[in-house]
Amino acid sequence: MFQRVINDKLKIIKLPLPFLTLGQRWFLKSLLLCCGHLVRTEHFNPEAITNDPLIFAFNHNSSYETILVPSYLIALRRGRKISFLIDWMFGYLPVLAWIFRQTEPIYVYNKKSDLKFLNRFRVKPNSATVYEQCLHKLNNNQSIGIFPEGTRNRNPESLIKGRKGIGYIALHSQVPVLPIGIDFPSRLKKGRIPKFGPLILRTGSMMHFDQEIAIYQQVNRSLFIHPLLKRKITDYLCAKVTYAVMKELANLAHKQYPFPKPVPPVAMNGFFLDPTLTEKILI
Repeated sequence: MFQRVINDKLKIIKLPLPFLTLGQRWFLKSLLLCCGHLVRTEHFNPEAITNDPLIFAFNHNSSYETILVPSYLIALRRGRKISFLIDWMFGYLPVLAWIFRQTEPIYVYNKKSDLKFLNRFRVKPNSATVYEQCLHKLNNNQSIGIFPEGTRNRNPESLIKGRKGIGYIALHSQVPVLPIGIDFPSRLKKGRIPKFGPLILRTGSMMHFDQEIAIYQQVNRSLFIHPLLKRKITDYLCAKVTYAVMKELANLAHKQYPFPKPVPPVAMNGFFLDPTLTEKILI
């Protein structure tokens, strides 16, 4: 459905965006009129992506997609915003800062800027604060967007190892993850990720982690599991969720994910923690 809208300039102009301001509508439609034709979708379900709250997960190839893909999805959601986790330095760059602010982003301070003069504005990284912001938005029926690779990955064949933060957020919020693979059709022919050009968005099935969430809750409620073991179990569950998301993103992006499946820890009481058998965890 939306593929026809993207290719029809009149329909883009008339596209209703009731959740955006006049300025935001103007910018979004202008961007789609210029670049919307570069996006092709596969297996897209317009209804699924509007079921807020959601955790949108993407592989990350280039800077260019960080503007076009969110804009495309927000238009497809009729103006419902997605708050993306983005590097803090983009909040200080002219024009780009305004563009990213329109999505009400969550800034991440892990990396230093290549523009050294900007580093004086960088605050001390605090993962807890980032998680709190993500959970706050999800608890208020707002969706967030995450690139679990954590950085641009210019490898045309493989994904970078996913960071466990998306696993923690999914477990703690109990919100499903919707994986969307970003693929550049020319990457294999050119042997690299193009800086600009046509891209494909492939949407996977909604990922629910009910079993992992149940174990996560039981472990954290327990008064009889040592705190160190709780941490090991939690880390494993976060890694397990992240691994599942990354494997699906690799499939959708038509890339490899060359990392082993997480191994569950051995419980201190001698029981082997089997994530499918919660009764083996002393609670």
